Amino acid sequence: MRIAPQYETRAALAALVLATLFWSGNFIAGRAIRGEIAPLELNAIRWGLCLAILLPFALRGIIKHRRALLASWHKIVLLGLTGIAAFHTMVYQALSLTEAVNCLLILALAPVATVAGGGWSGMDFDRRGAKSQDFWCLW
Repeated sequence: MRIAPQYETRAALAALVLATLFWSGNFIAGRAIRGEIAPLELNAIRWGLCLAILLPFALRGIIKHRRALLASWHKIVLLGLTGIAAFHTMVYQALSLTEAVNCLLILALAPVATVAGGGWSGMDFDRRGAKSQDFWCLW
């Protein structure tokens, strides 16, 4: 087993902390500007900025893997509509009705809901994977 050097561990911890900070900051900002910008508009602005920032870094990979992306375009569109457009618009709508902490508490159930939804949809896991996922989901 390879032991990660200390700088890799620190970088991973920093990435986890920053992800949590940005995610919760998004909820707090969404709650703060709830009366100023409509949820759909806020979502479009947010993802437009993300596209503008990340596209220069991702463009080479997109071009390199364009055949695979085009072959799966329907899955990508479905995930974009449900995971980006619908989900975040509903989050911003919810933030106009309740406190940010309530939305964050509900969002904390997302990993459990994902595993449960995968099981209900008939996803096939190998024995080791299913046991491992069930254990960590309940932990």
